[in-house]
Amino acid sequence: VRLDPSGAVSVASGMTSQGQGQGTAYATVCAETLGVSADYVTVSMGDTGLLPFGRGAFASRGAVIGANAVAGAAQKLRDRILVLAATLLQADRDDLDVADGQIVRHNGESTDLTLGAIAVAAMPGGPLYDGATALEEEFIYDSKGTLTFALSVHAAKVAVDTGTGDYRILDYYILHDAGRMLNPMIVDGQMIGGAVDGMGCTMLSEILYNDHGQPLSVTLADYMIMAASEAPDVRLDHVETIPTTNPLGVRGVGEGAVLPVAPAIVSAITRIANEAKDQDFQHLYKVPLSPTAVLSSMGEN
Repeated sequence: VRLDPSGAVSVASGMTSQGQGQGTAYATVCAETLGVSADYVTVSMGDTGLLPFGRGAFASRGAVIGANAVAGAAQKLRDRILVLAATLLQADRDDLDVADGQIVRHNGESTDLTLGAIAVAAMPGGPLYDGATALEEEFIYDSKGTLTFALSVHAAKVAVDTGTGDYRILDYYILHDAGRMLNPMIVDGQMIGGAVDGMGCTMLSEILYNDHGQPLSVTLADYMIMAASEAPDVRLDHVETIPTTNPLGVRGVGEGAVLPVAPAIVSAITRIANEAKDQDFQHLYKVPLSPTAVLSSMGEN
Protein backbone atom coordinates (compact mmCIF):
# COMPACT_ATOMS: atom_id res chain seq x y z
CA VAL A 1 0.00 0.00 0.00
CA ARG A 2 1.52 3.32 -1.11
CA LEU A 3 0.67 6.92 -0.21
CA ASP A 4 1.66 9.57 -2.76
CA PRO A 5 2.13 13.33 -2.25
CA SER A 6 -1.36 14.11 -3.57
CA GLY A 7 -2.90 12.08 -0.77
CA ALA A 8 -3.97 9.31 -3.15
CA VAL A 9 -3.43 5.69 -2.07
CA SER A 10 -2.56 2.77 -4.33
CA VAL A 11 -2.88 -0.90 -3.49
CA ALA A 12 -0.98 -3.61 -5.37
CA SER A 13 -2.21 -7.14 -4.68
CA GLY A 14 -0.94 -10.52 -5.82
CA MET A 15 -4.55 -11.70 -5.92
CA THR A 16 -6.41 -11.87 -9.24
CA SER A 17 -10.07 -11.27 -9.93
CA GLN A 18 -12.49 -13.03 -12.26
CA GLY A 19 -15.35 -10.68 -11.50
CA GLN A 20 -15.75 -11.28 -7.75
CA GLY A 21 -15.33 -7.60 -6.89
CA GLN A 22 -12.04 -7.83 -5.00
CA GLY A 23 -10.97 -4.41 -6.24
CA THR A 24 -13.95 -2.74 -4.59
CA ALA A 25 -13.58 -4.77 -1.39
CA TYR A 26 -9.84 -4.10 -1.10
CA ALA A 27 -10.33 -0.37 -1.61
CA THR A 28 -12.91 -0.40 1.18
CA VAL A 29 -10.65 -2.33 3.57
CA CYS A 30 -7.65 -0.11 2.81
CA ALA A 31 -9.68 3.09 3.23
CA GLU A 32 -11.21 2.01 6.54
CA THR A 33 -7.88 0.85 7.94
CA LEU A 34 -5.86 3.83 6.77
CA GLY A 35 -8.44 6.50 7.53
CA VAL A 36 -9.13 7.89 4.05
CA SER A 37 -12.05 7.94 1.63
CA ALA A 38 -12.31 4.94 -0.68
CA ASP A 39 -12.54 7.45 -3.55
CA TYR A 40 -8.81 8.11 -3.07
CA VAL A 41 -7.82 4.42 -3.26
CA THR A 42 -6.96 2.59 -6.48
CA VAL A 43 -6.34 -1.17 -6.61
CA SER A 44 -4.20 -3.12 -9.07
CA MET A 45 -4.12 -6.93 -9.10
CA GLY A 46 -2.28 -9.68 -10.89
CA ASP A 47 0.46 -7.43 -12.24
CA THR A 48 3.92 -8.95 -11.76
CA GLY A 49 5.42 -5.56 -12.64
CA LEU A 50 3.95 -4.22 -9.41
CA LEU A 51 4.12 -7.30 -7.20
CA PRO A 52 6.04 -10.41 -8.23
CA PHE A 53 4.22 -12.85 -5.93
CA GLY A 54 0.62 -14.05 -6.13
CA ARG A 55 -1.46 -17.22 -6.11
CA GLY A 56 -4.79 -16.26 -7.65
CA ALA A 57 -8.38 -16.24 -6.44
CA PHE A 58 -9.27 -19.85 -5.72
CA ALA A 59 -10.70 -21.58 -2.65
CA SER A 60 -12.44 -18.38 -1.50
CA ARG A 61 -9.07 -16.71 -0.86
CA GLY A 62 -10.18 -13.28 -2.03
CA ALA A 63 -11.39 -11.97 1.31
CA VAL A 64 -9.72 -14.34 3.78
CA ILE A 65 -6.21 -14.07 2.33
CA GLY A 66 -6.24 -11.06 0.01
CA ALA A 67 -8.25 -8.60 2.09
CA ASN A 68 -6.35 -9.45 5.27
CA ALA A 69 -3.08 -8.80 3.41
CA VAL A 70 -4.38 -5.38 2.34
CA ALA A 71 -5.49 -4.63 5.89
CA GLY A 72 -2.09 -5.65 7.25
CA ALA A 73 -0.19 -3.41 4.83
CA ALA A 74 -2.57 -0.49 5.42
CA GLN A 75 -2.20 -0.84 9.19
CA LYS A 76 1.60 -0.81 8.93
CA LEU A 77 1.42 2.30 6.76
CA ARG A 78 -1.02 3.99 9.16
CA ASP A 79 1.31 3.32 12.10
CA ARG A 80 4.26 4.73 10.16
CA ILE A 81 2.25 7.82 9.14
CA LEU A 82 1.33 8.54 12.76
CA VAL A 83 4.97 8.31 13.83
CA LEU A 84 5.94 10.79 11.11
CA ALA A 85 3.02 13.05 12.02
CA ALA A 86 4.08 13.04 15.67
CA THR A 87 7.54 14.20 14.62
CA LEU A 88 6.17 17.02 12.47
CA LEU A 89 3.73 18.17 15.14
CA GLN A 90 6.08 17.57 18.07
CA ALA A 91 3.28 15.55 19.64
CA ASP A 92 2.83 12.16 21.23
CA ARG A 93 2.04 9.55 18.62
CA ASP A 94 -0.62 8.03 20.88
CA ASP A 95 -2.46 11.36 20.94
CA LEU A 96 -2.92 11.35 17.16
CA ASP A 97 -5.28 9.61 14.76
CA VAL A 98 -6.20 9.64 11.08
CA ALA A 99 -9.63 10.67 9.80
CA ASP A 100 -10.72 11.60 6.27
CA GLY A 101 -7.12 11.86 5.09
CA GLN A 102 -6.03 14.24 7.85
CA ILE A 103 -4.22 13.93 11.13
CA VAL A 104 -6.48 14.72 14.08
CA ARG A 105 -6.01 14.67 17.81
CA HIS A 106 -7.90 12.17 19.93
CA ASN A 107 -10.01 14.96 21.37
CA GLY A 108 -11.31 15.66 17.86
CA GLU A 109 -9.19 18.74 17.24
CA SER A 110 -7.97 19.08 13.65
CA THR A 111 -4.27 19.64 13.00
CA ASP A 112 -4.56 20.67 9.32
CA LEU A 113 -1.81 18.13 8.57
CA THR A 114 -2.82 15.98 5.61
CA LEU A 115 -1.52 12.56 4.61
CA GLY A 116 -0.31 14.08 1.36
CA ALA A 117 1.82 16.59 3.26
CA ILE A 118 3.35 13.76 5.27
CA ALA A 119 4.19 11.92 2.02
CA VAL A 120 5.91 15.07 0.74
CA ALA A 121 7.92 15.35 3.96
CA ALA A 122 9.05 11.73 3.60
CA MET A 123 10.19 12.11 -0.03
CA PRO A 124 13.86 12.43 -0.97
CA GLY A 125 14.88 15.95 0.05
CA GLY A 126 12.10 16.19 2.60
CA PRO A 127 12.73 16.76 6.32
CA LEU A 128 11.62 13.20 7.19
CA TYR A 129 13.39 11.40 4.35
CA ASP A 130 14.93 8.18 5.67
CA GLY A 131 16.28 6.60 2.48
CA ALA A 132 13.02 5.15 1.14
CA THR A 133 11.86 6.45 -2.23
CA ALA A 134 8.16 6.15 -1.38
CA LEU A 135 5.91 6.11 1.65
CA GLU A 136 4.70 2.54 1.40
CA GLU A 137 4.41 -0.74 3.31
CA GLU A 138 3.87 -4.32 2.30
CA PHE A 139 2.42 -7.28 4.17
CA ILE A 140 1.95 -10.96 3.39
CA TYR A 141 -0.94 -12.58 5.23
CA ASP A 142 -0.09 -16.15 6.17
CA SER A 143 -3.01 -18.19 7.48
CA LYS A 144 -0.49 -20.84 8.66
CA GLY A 145 -2.78 -23.59 7.41
CA THR A 146 -5.80 -22.41 9.41
CA LEU A 147 -9.02 -22.96 7.50
CA THR A 148 -11.90 -20.51 7.48
CA PHE A 149 -15.21 -22.05 6.47
CA ALA A 150 -18.14 -20.38 4.76
CA LEU A 151 -21.48 -21.72 5.92
CA SER A 152 -24.66 -21.96 3.88
CA VAL A 153 -27.94 -23.87 3.78
CA HIS A 154 -29.76 -24.34 0.47
CA ALA A 155 -33.38 -25.41 0.03
CA ALA A 156 -34.91 -26.26 -3.35
CA LYS A 157 -38.53 -26.83 -4.27
CA VAL A 158 -38.70 -28.92 -7.44
CA ALA A 159 -41.59 -30.13 -9.62
CA VAL A 160 -41.20 -33.34 -11.63
CA ASP A 161 -43.33 -34.58 -14.52
CA THR A 162 -43.52 -38.26 -13.62
CA GLY A 163 -44.48 -39.15 -17.18
CA THR A 164 -41.44 -37.61 -18.87
CA GLY A 165 -38.89 -37.06 -16.10
CA ASP A 166 -38.75 -33.38 -16.97
CA TYR A 167 -38.31 -31.16 -13.92
CA ARG A 168 -38.06 -27.50 -12.97
CA ILE A 169 -37.14 -25.46 -9.92
CA LEU A 170 -40.14 -23.71 -8.41
CA ASP A 171 -38.43 -21.97 -5.51
CA TYR A 172 -34.90 -21.64 -4.17
CA TYR A 173 -33.76 -20.30 -0.80
CA ILE A 174 -30.29 -19.76 0.69
CA LEU A 175 -29.29 -18.89 4.25
CA HIS A 176 -25.65 -17.86 4.20
CA ASP A 177 -22.99 -16.84 6.69
CA ALA A 178 -20.12 -14.82 5.21
CA GLY A 179 -18.91 -13.57 8.57
CA ARG A 180 -18.21 -9.86 8.22
CA MET A 181 -19.46 -8.80 4.80
CA LEU A 182 -16.99 -6.32 3.30
CA ASN A 183 -19.52 -5.34 0.65
CA PRO A 184 -23.06 -6.76 1.05
CA MET A 185 -24.02 -6.02 -2.56
CA ILE A 186 -21.07 -8.02 -3.87
CA VAL A 187 -21.86 -10.90 -1.51
CA ASP A 188 -25.49 -10.98 -2.68
CA GLY A 189 -24.37 -10.93 -6.31
CA GLN A 190 -21.92 -13.78 -5.81
CA MET A 191 -24.46 -15.88 -3.92
CA ILE A 192 -27.28 -15.45 -6.44
CA GLY A 193 -24.98 -15.75 -9.44
CA GLY A 194 -23.28 -18.80 -7.98
CA ALA A 195 -26.62 -20.48 -7.26
CA VAL A 196 -27.81 -19.90 -10.84
CA ASP A 197 -24.49 -21.27 -12.13
CA GLY A 198 -25.01 -24.32 -9.91
CA MET A 199 -28.47 -24.83 -11.38
CA GLY A 200 -26.97 -24.75 -14.87
CA CYS A 201 -24.32 -27.30 -13.85
CA THR A 202 -27.04 -29.53 -12.39
CA MET A 203 -29.53 -29.33 -15.23
CA LEU A 204 -27.74 -28.37 -18.46
CA SER A 205 -23.97 -28.02 -18.65
CA GLU A 206 -21.87 -30.97 -19.85
CA ILE A 207 -18.44 -31.34 -21.40
CA LEU A 208 -18.74 -33.97 -24.14
CA TYR A 209 -16.09 -35.80 -26.18
CA ASN A 210 -16.34 -38.20 -29.09
CA ASP A 211 -14.65 -41.61 -29.17
CA HIS A 212 -11.41 -40.01 -30.38
CA GLY A 213 -11.23 -37.53 -27.51
CA GLN A 214 -12.36 -34.59 -29.64
CA PRO A 215 -14.35 -32.08 -27.55
CA LEU A 216 -17.89 -31.62 -28.82
CA SER A 217 -19.22 -28.91 -26.52
CA VAL A 218 -16.86 -26.14 -27.57
CA THR A 219 -19.29 -23.20 -27.87
CA LEU A 220 -22.26 -21.95 -25.90
CA ALA A 221 -24.46 -23.42 -28.62
CA ASP A 222 -23.34 -26.86 -27.42
CA TYR A 223 -22.41 -26.20 -23.79
CA MET A 224 -25.74 -25.23 -22.27
CA ILE A 225 -25.83 -22.68 -19.45
CA MET A 226 -28.62 -21.38 -17.26
CA ALA A 227 -29.70 -17.92 -18.37
CA ALA A 228 -31.17 -15.39 -15.98
CA SER A 229 -34.54 -15.61 -17.74
CA GLU A 230 -34.64 -19.38 -17.11
CA ALA A 231 -33.66 -19.26 -13.45
CA PRO A 232 -36.09 -18.95 -10.58
CA ASP A 233 -35.87 -16.07 -8.14
CA VAL A 234 -33.27 -16.92 -5.51
CA ARG A 235 -34.33 -15.86 -2.04
CA LEU A 236 -31.36 -15.02 0.15
CA ASP A 237 -30.87 -14.25 3.84
CA HIS A 238 -27.68 -13.77 5.85
CA VAL A 239 -26.58 -14.55 9.37
CA GLU A 240 -23.29 -13.25 10.73
CA THR A 241 -20.94 -15.19 12.95
CA ILE A 242 -17.46 -13.73 13.11
CA PRO A 243 -14.66 -16.32 12.76
CA THR A 244 -11.58 -15.93 14.92
CA THR A 245 -9.36 -17.48 12.25
CA ASN A 246 -8.45 -14.18 10.57
CA PRO A 247 -8.14 -10.54 11.72
CA LEU A 248 -10.96 -9.15 9.58
CA GLY A 249 -13.44 -11.82 10.66
CA VAL A 250 -14.44 -12.66 7.08
CA ARG A 251 -15.49 -15.92 5.48
CA GLY A 252 -15.50 -17.07 1.86
CA VAL A 253 -18.45 -16.62 -0.46
CA GLY A 254 -18.05 -18.43 -3.79
CA GLU A 255 -18.06 -22.09 -2.77
CA GLY A 256 -21.03 -21.62 -0.45
CA ALA A 257 -23.02 -20.35 -3.43
CA VAL A 258 -22.47 -23.04 -6.06
CA LEU A 259 -21.49 -26.32 -4.39
CA PRO A 260 -24.73 -27.12 -2.48
CA VAL A 261 -27.03 -26.56 -5.47
CA ALA A 262 -26.81 -29.99 -7.11
CA PRO A 263 -27.27 -31.88 -3.80
CA ALA A 264 -30.26 -29.69 -2.93
CA ILE A 265 -31.98 -30.30 -6.28
CA VAL A 266 -31.16 -34.03 -6.30
CA SER A 267 -32.42 -34.39 -2.72
CA ALA A 268 -35.74 -32.85 -3.70
CA ILE A 269 -36.08 -35.20 -6.68
CA THR A 270 -35.11 -38.16 -4.47
CA ARG A 271 -38.00 -37.37 -2.14
CA ILE A 272 -40.37 -37.50 -5.11
CA ALA A 273 -38.79 -40.73 -6.37
CA ASN A 274 -39.30 -42.28 -2.93
CA GLU A 275 -43.01 -42.36 -3.72
CA ALA A 276 -42.35 -44.58 -6.74
CA LYS A 277 -41.58 -48.29 -6.78
CA ASP A 278 -38.33 -50.02 -7.77
CA GLN A 279 -36.43 -46.75 -7.75
CA ASP A 280 -32.70 -46.71 -8.42
CA PHE A 281 -31.15 -43.52 -7.10
CA GLN A 282 -27.84 -44.21 -8.85
CA HIS A 283 -29.32 -42.52 -11.90
CA LEU A 284 -29.49 -39.28 -9.91
CA TYR A 285 -25.84 -39.18 -8.91
CA LYS A 286 -24.43 -37.69 -12.10
CA VAL A 287 -24.72 -34.17 -13.41
CA PRO A 288 -26.11 -32.82 -15.58
CA LEU A 289 -29.20 -34.60 -14.35
CA SER A 290 -31.22 -35.48 -17.43
CA PRO A 291 -34.98 -36.13 -17.55
CA THR A 292 -34.12 -39.68 -18.66
CA ALA A 293 -32.14 -40.23 -15.44
CA VAL A 294 -34.98 -38.82 -13.35
CA LEU A 295 -37.46 -41.10 -15.08
CA SER A 296 -35.19 -44.11 -14.51
CA SER A 297 -35.03 -43.31 -10.80
CA MET A 298 -38.79 -43.70 -10.67
CA GLY A 299 -38.76 -47.17 -12.14
CA GLU A 300 -39.96 -46.04 -15.56
CA ASN A 301 -38.55 -47.24 -18.87
